[in-house]
Amino acid sequence: MESYEQIVVRWYNELHDPFVNIIRAKFSGLLLEDIEDIYQDTFVAVHENLQKGTVASDTNWRAYIFRIGLNQTMTYCKEKGKFVTQKPANKDDEERPDWLGTIAPMDQQVAQMTEEARDRERMIAVMNGIMAELTGKCRDLLPDFYYARMSMEEICQALGFANTNSAKTQRLKCFKKLQEAVLARLKMMGLEFNA
Repeated sequence: MESYEQIVVRWYNELHDPFVNIIRAKFSGLLLEDIEDIYQDTFVAVHENLQKGTVASDTNWRAYIFRIGLNQTMTYCKEKGKFVTQKPANKDDEERPDWLGTIAPMDQQVAQMTEEARDRERMIAVMNGIMAELTGKCRDLLPDFYYARMSMEEICQALGFANTNSAKTQRLKCFKKLQEAVLARLKMMGLEFNA
């Protein structure tokens, strides 16, 4: 396995600009200095994970570093109360169900909610909980596509898929698993949702 120093030498400069461009395109309210801090924190997290021994020896470093960076960005946005915005429409947008919503501070929304909106929020909370339980590529691919609003080309680059068709096929399989799990959980909770 590569040492931390080797990883930094190889990947830090190579991934910097693509990382900054993806984060700028996906998250509003983040200044360049915020993104730079997040990028630094990403490499700190890589170092910590290497020290803990939680990194597989055959890790795809490009995908791994992008994944940690996106997780760092989502955490930063939640902590700072920044919203995840939707980027301008692209060709993948017609494939995104609108019931997934966007991430926003809950306390700002609760006061304005009707009972129907509360049910929708419970559905989203269930879906988010199930997404957190996903494993493998599904755990990375679905949030990248639905929350970070990454294009299939960006997902291929970040997660190491051979091509966009492979990524789309995997996304559809993952979404089907997610949809089945969400509907089953909602049914157990006594909430009805027609897909």
